[in-house]
Amino acid sequence: MFKHKGKLTRQKARKLGISETRSKNVEEAHGFKLQDSVLLSKCISSAATCSSCKSPTFQLKLYQDNSKRDGLAEHLFLKCSNSGIQLDLVTSQKLGGKSEASEMNRRSVIASRRIVQSALEKLCSVMNLSPPVNKSAYNRHMKKVNKGSVAVAERLMKDAAKRLTNIIQEEEPDQTEKDEEGIVIT
Repeated sequence: MFKHKGKLTRQKARKLGISETRSKNVEEAHGFKLQDSVLLSKCISSAATCSSCKSPTFQLKLYQDNSKRDGLAEHLFLKCSNSGIQLDLVTSQKLGGKSEASEMNRRSVIASRRIVQSALEKLCSVMNLSPPVNKSAYNRHMKKVNKGSVAVAERLMKDAAKRLTNIIQEEEPDQTEKDEEGIVIT
């Protein structure tokens, strides 16, 4: 990892080789990543200073609060070694709604539909990841996924029925009529 003294300027960044992207293959990071927290902490500590202290001699260190972990969604925070000021680091967005489920957990449940929850637990264990959501949370996620899938399927079928109705009425306008539910009968 690189070391620098004082504030990291554009000129220092260019000298260190961490300035603007040089390749079309490099882009701003997005999506979910598996990240070694020790390496992330070292990177943050060496590149950032506390906005309160503004001193390069004090480090921002990465911590996790295990009591607030929710399945694969971690509660991380940066803490200044001098001032003790903490800055939360969100690892997964909340989806909203009553359950306030984390997107990471919902994605893991969707992905595990092919491998079941026990296999997801084994995968997380083998990869030394935090354990996934527990069985009851897993079942709640599955119900939400199922409800969403049914709603999308119903909408798609209704759209298909409307398109089919329009085609039939265009082809044979005089020979079609609708029943009380609006279904075309010939």
